[in-house]
Amino acid sequence: MRCRAFFAFGLLVVAACGARSNSAQLFRTAPNPNGCYAQLFAGEQFLGTGDYVNGPRRVPNLRDDPRWRNGVRSLRVGPSTIVRLWSEDNYRGSMVRITSDQHQASVSSALGEAAASLQISCN
Repeated sequence: MRCRAFFAFGLLVVAACGARSNSAQLFRTAPNPNGCYAQLFAGEQFLGTGDYVNGPRRVPNLRDDPRWRNGVRSLRVGPSTIVRLWSEDNYRGSMVRITSDQHQASVSSALGEAAASLQISCN
């Protein structure tokens, strides 16, 4: 009897560890400790899929990444960072610049649509 209880408990632990989270705020990347990063979100008001992108970095087509298939719609910028976002791929179209420790809750209001390309520079 004791052996069965132990086995059942073991199965429960293994099943719990293998469960996937349904959280839309699950971040996969840690921010760069030197403060050069942007926290990107698929939805406005910092909602939807989100992740950190560390700099320096250039991303000519954000939509190539499944997380940003519909573009980036909001972001927070690290303390040692300057982010430039463009409305079109390959750094074309309207551009908005967001500086250190700032955030943009609605990229669409600044660009007229979601961001399609991005450049992260470090201070």
